[in-house]
Amino acid sequence: MSMGARVGVVIGGIALTLVLILAVFMITRGSATPSAAASSSSTSTGSDASATPLSTPTPLAPTFTPHPSASDAPGPGSPEPTPTVATAELILAAWQAGADGLSASAFVQDVVEEGGTCVLHAQQGDVVREVTSQATPTGQNVSCGFVTVPPSELTPGDWTIWFDYSSPTTVATSGAVTLGYDKDQ
Repeated sequence: MSMGARVGVVIGGIALTLVLILAVFMITRGSATPSAAASSSSTSTGSDASATPLSTPTPLAPTFTPHPSASDAPGPGSPEPTPTVATAELILAAWQAGADGLSASAFVQDVVEEGGTCVLHAQQGDVVREVTSQATPTGQNVSCGFVTVPPSELTPGDWTIWFDYSSPTTVATSGAVTLGYDKDQ
């Protein structure tokens, strides 16, 4: 293993440790808050030093439009309003390329709701692979969990990955990162 690869592995290990510490902090902080949901789940996250972000993983549409409050509800005899779909911030939290394929996790910041769906997209040229998962409210956010595109659907080379989130009331798209993938990792 070259010196550069060793340094990359050390940096990746440090990044993984920081992500795990942040995840534990966010989960324990959310469960200690009286307004947090009664059920919370922890998400295993990782990071890979060979991942080269295209840019800082920032959402493509980071604006948030709040839902109408109960006081905005129409009175008796008023026509039903059209449902509002909010745009939220979806953050690509961790990613890695390994023998199990391309894996990533993401969460929708400051949104807590049931019924959402996450889609991990992986693109290499004109080829796009998609894996769908049910989103889970975690107390302060909605988690997409750790989603993996299996190696059987991948070819060696660079893959760009990103998440989409949708529910009846919220839509979001994460920023994208590019990972180098080799089936023999």
